[in-house]
Amino acid sequence: MQEFLPGSIWKDLLMRGEVNLDTARALGRTLARIHAANPSGLEGRERLRSLRLAPYFEAAAAARPEFAGPLKEIVERLDAPGDRLVHGDFSPKNLLIDDTGTGVRVIDWEVVHAGDPAFDLAFLVTHLAGKAIRRPDWADRYGCAATAFDQSYGPFDRPWRDRLVGALLIARADGKSPLEYLDNAGRARLREIGSNLLKGMQTWPW
Repeated sequence: MQEFLPGSIWKDLLMRGEVNLDTARALGRTLARIHAANPSGLEGRERLRSLRLAPYFEAAAAARPEFAGPLKEIVERLDAPGDRLVHGDFSPKNLLIDDTGTGVRVIDWEVVHAGDPAFDLAFLVTHLAGKAIRRPDWADRYGCAATAFDQSYGPFDRPWRDRLVGALLIARADGKSPLEYLDNAGRARLREIGSNLLKGMQTWPW
């Protein structure tokens, strides 16, 4: 798909340490517009369950029984009917950025559904946290990008979003779709931070 569309994949830029805060702000505004759209009549609950809830949270709970209770609560809340348009894969690999750094194109709408908008917010921050673990020397850059993204998006339920980040960090360590660029030590760090966020012992992924 990307070869037919203009722009750089944000993941590629981030992996090179090229963190433009104007891009992060543009992404926050873009996501806010997505969430403001009317999802009336949209089907997608089964895709959410099969592509996110089962392989991420339920698989992680099976692999790490110590997290099974909190992850089950996460699944139940995300699986509840929602009235907001949710992309479901708001990941740096699905975000094309133009040469100005502020033009954004969002691709891969396979998991789009009517649900909880905090999922998209948490999904993106989880990826920034993973890259900060991969390159701790660039962690401040990724942290500033997360802050700029949050601020430009507008108000949201921060404690709930942070719990979701915790659950996703554990899922990306122990679920069926681990972050491919982290080694075992990096995934252990994901698990540690995720556990702290789930327990409310930490309020920021890095």
